[in-house]
Amino acid sequence: KKLRPHPVMQMMAGRLNERLRDQEFYFVGFFSWLDVILGRTMEKVLELLPVSPQAREGLVDGTGLLGSLLKLCAALEHGDWAEVERVCAELGLESATTAEDYLGTIESLDSFTRGINHQRQPQHS
Repeated sequence: KKLRPHPVMQMMAGRLNERLRDQEFYFVGFFSWLDVILGRTMEKVLELLPVSPQAREGLVDGTGLLGSLLKLCAALEHGDWAEVERVCAELGLESATTAEDYLGTIESLDSFTRGINHQRQPQHS
């Protein structure tokens, strides 16, 4: 069910010219993990957090722009290309470009993570 969408959601904000909301997109992606991490329903998790009505509808109901973007991220993560095509068409995005952007974002994250892990390894003298 869950994936690693927060930087991908932020990238999507840029694609949709929603730069003023890119932080909200990022946090909705991040919050989409909290129900699993905390072992609670999303409704219970959101009782503890001040989120916008749009974020709540995306996270709980999977509706609205943010819900569509979460669906798109999940479809990309799982390689469900029919769903990627459907949601991209709904959002007015080009699916091939969106997939390329997604892969570039994931590659950047993986590279960043490898760099951090490399720095954490003990240095042998």
